[in-house]
Amino acid sequence: MASYSTGPSHTGRFPTRIRRQRRACVQCTRAKRKCGKEAPSCARCSEKGIVCTYPPRPDISTAGADTRIEHAEEEAGDGAALAHSSRHPYSSASNASVSRCPACNCRWFLSAESWTLHHGSLDGAPSPVSEQSLLHFISKIKAWAAAWVRDGHSPLMHKHLYGSWVPDCIQDCLTSLAAYNTASSHSAKATALHIVDDRVNRLVQSQPPDDDYELDGITSSILLTTATHLARTQALYVYQLIRLFDGDIRARAQAERHMATLLTWAKQMVESARLDCASAELLPGPTLSSSDTNSNSNPFTLPANPRSTPIPSLWRAWITAESVRRIYTAAVFLLNVYDTLRRGWSVCPGMIAFTAQSGLWDAGSGYAWVETLRARAGLRGRGRSTLTGSERILQNAAPEEIDEFAVAVLEITFGTGSVEKWVFEKGEGGKGV
Repeated sequence: MASYSTGPSHTGRFPTRIRRQRRACVQCTRAKRKCGKEAPSCARCSEKGIVCTYPPRPDISTAGADTRIEHAEEEAGDGAALAHSSRHPYSSASNASVSRCPACNCRWFLSAESWTLHHGSLDGAPSPVSEQSLLHFISKIKAWAAAWVRDGHSPLMHKHLYGSWVPDCIQDCLTSLAAYNTASSHSAKATALHIVDDRVNRLVQSQPPDDDYELDGITSSILLTTATHLARTQALYVYQLIRLFDGDIRARAQAERHMATLLTWAKQMVESARLDCASAELLPGPTLSSSDTNSNSNPFTLPANPRSTPIPSLWRAWITAESVRRIYTAAVFLLNVYDTLRRGWSVCPGMIAFTAQSGLWDAGSGYAWVETLRARAGLRGRGRSTLTGSERILQNAAPEEIDEFAVAVLEITFGTGSVEKWVFEKGEGGKGV
């Protein structure tokens, strides 16, 4: 796996020597603008008429801060497997990190390092993935979209993500997808595609201009919360899935115009989540109730002491973080598969960690989620091991330990044949073969 140095501004660590001077306000930090640090409100916040909030001055040692970041994965829930890209556009190497107290310390998904984008290694040639494997992946994510409409839940869309607050763009997306899936004639399908085009245009036109700030060459709007970023990315992903692989020439041409938009939104979403996690760490506060989880809330706000965090609140924060990770991963693979089928190759824009352990995504409550962490902790003696590459999942993990979403990533990474061999040799039905 290629190694990357993101620099001190991206690691989430405090400087080597903690100074007592005032740091930039939270609003300027999120906007990636220079803060004048005036008191009681900086000049920029005063000019814009917004509340200016400064992070508390740290009263902990540098060593303690560094240790907390460096051991973020050690403080993960038992058996929580992370997947990273390591080899090529169809690659998702996995790190399975565990902890000794899943109910208290499962906060690995909030660490700054867990939001780092990983790119393919330059060493060695990538493993070829057949066209059959690419098409199999598309069939699988189409089935997930259908399950979302039918059951309200899929390996990509969590049934408890939005609760009573459902964004307008998600409502439009669901109704459009339902109309498309139930169309039984050519004229009905054409009407459904026109509806999808109209919804996409509305969605794109309703967004604020991307000129607030620029980060690593990617402009992003500071007016959107992570929840809004997530909702619009999910909606556009579904629309792109419909139009790119429907077979209609016009729909495909319309979808190609928004391929770059989907990738940009996905990256902005990840950056927004990272900033929210950083803000929540600087300004820990009371946990949010399920009714408070809406577009105006920081979904990662938790008490500073992990042991005082209510399990349902921790679970809801994990659902949001995992939803961001999964939709980003799915969007990247969707675009890469389409590019590969069209021109024979694609470029990996960077992959992100996600949970690969089975049972966690489908847990019906926070307590069931924690029980799954505990139950999987010592499974086959790997509850406290670290997998350094996705190929090691195929070598060491059993299929029943791996989540359905992660299996799909393995299939698009190594091909369906390799995964079928893994299931046959290491699955419950193949033991001893």
